[in-house]
Amino acid sequence: MTKTSKRTLWLVAGAAAIAAGAWWIFSDDAARAAIADAVGAKPAETAVKTKPVCASPVNPDVAAPVDCIPQYIANLPPDPGAAGKATPDGIDSDKDGVRDDVQRWIATQWGQSPLAVKGLTIMAQQYQRAVHYGDSLGKEETRKRFTDETMRESACVAHLETQDMFGARKKLAAQVLNTPERRERADAFDYMFANGAYDLPRGTAAELCGFDVDAMAAAEGKKTFASELMAESIERTNRERREKREELERLQKQYPERAQDYALQIDSLR
Repeated sequence: MTKTSKRTLWLVAGAAAIAAGAWWIFSDDAARAAIADAVGAKPAETAVKTKPVCASPVNPDVAAPVDCIPQYIANLPPDPGAAGKATPDGIDSDKDGVRDDVQRWIATQWGQSPLAVKGLTIMAQQYQRAVHYGDSLGKEETRKRFTDETMRESACVAHLETQDMFGARKKLAAQVLNTPERRERADAFDYMFANGAYDLPRGTAAELCGFDVDAMAAAEGKKTFASELMAESIERTNRERREKREELERLQKQYPERAQDYALQIDSLR
């Protein structure tokens, strides 16, 4: 190889090294980590960037915080990853009846709405109860132990759902029942209640849920499906009573000999 060829080769190699160094400096952390892993090198440790927890609740639909961590995701358990699928029950590090991965999903998707978090958490606990027990207790014992509790929870959830939660139940089920075994066990649990007749318990939302649902909804500026249905029912009843009273007043004038009878009927509608 001539001196000129060697000089050219060194110049090309030097330029390539400079370009590679520049790319390494200005590329993002993920890209650098991927390259370092591929070549067996360990990148230098980078300083952990932490943010304070937001002092007050924030709504990401209005303005996503950039300088603090929203309160509703500040203290979440870590993502269990593949270990969370190793058993049907998964990992529930804080023992609240909801797997860590499901708790994280609820908080990141719906954390800005305490109303939604309450409802989805109750539903998640129901799904996970089904996964845990499956058909292990048999039909009689399953119904004896869980019918009243399940009906009360379902009645509570019915009072918590709002328009913006439409479709959330289906998405939650996909998160909780995310392995074939979990789906099979949940189906087996549901079968324990097949061909039975069950009544939802009566009571106000606060009585069924154990907290003031209306106040929580008002604080979020929302109306639940249950409250809207109740308002519609009251409006319909009042309209029917008003129309009936107007009809009786018309008959009272038309048939004065029966005015007293119509008066009594009108009073009963007040």
